[in-house]
Amino acid sequence: MRPRARPWVGAVRDPGCRTSPPNGRERTVSYRPNPANRHLRMGCLNEPAFPSWVWSDVCNDFGNHVAYAEYAEALRHLGMPIVAPIAAPNLEPKEDIWPSEVATVFRRYAEGVELARLRWGFEPSNPKGRAVINFRSEGRSFASSRRCLVPASHFFEFKGAKSPKSKFKFTLRDEPWFCFAGLWSPGTPEKGEAFTLLTTTPGPDVAPIHSRQMVVLKREDWQSWLDLSKPGPEMLRALPAGSLAVEQVR
Repeated sequence: MRPRARPWVGAVRDPGCRTSPPNGRERTVSYRPNPANRHLRMGCLNEPAFPSWVWSDVCNDFGNHVAYAEYAEALRHLGMPIVAPIAAPNLEPKEDIWPSEVATVFRRYAEGVELARLRWGFEPSNPKGRAVINFRSEGRSFASSRRCLVPASHFFEFKGAKSPKSKFKFTLRDEPWFCFAGLWSPGTPEKGEAFTLLTTTPGPDVAPIHSRQMVVLKREDWQSWLDLSKPGPEMLRALPAGSLAVEQVR
């Protein structure tokens, strides 16, 4: 018996699941990734090759009200100061950051970190495909991946079958901001560098609202994620119950 292909999840549904293409007709699909892209199985997402219509319930909205001075103080305290760019950039607060928009990320640079402004969503291999904005973290190794931190003040999850869906805002209790676990890519000359966010099984705070959630790292794991100095499964999991405050905003 031929072994079953590994499920692909994150910005796409598991193969073999029931999902809806753009024409609205639900169908069952079985999709096997191109062997030439087998490096993606280890989390090195560069050019994913998925059918353009295969798409899942994704985590696609977060916000950032953090000032540069707050970044600088927190990261210096953790022993990874911002060493690039030399001049503080002008960072405007945003309540909602959507896929294809630009957001702040931190990645290793020299003896500290670089603050970079990257587009949210890896380019698909199919020009008509959708950008890869989420990537499933479970069961993968990220040792060869380009890891980054994506700071945020809050994130949103949506619930409901009809539009407009109910909208819920999540914040981290006792902390004004936090960082998601992310990956970054050099992208293409036309589109430039980009990032994607890792997702995991939702914790008790998110599970009543959504079937997946973005990985919110503990502050003590920020440097460990960039350097991969701890096992991934210890960092890439949902926070304990009560860690996130939730408010329905719509």
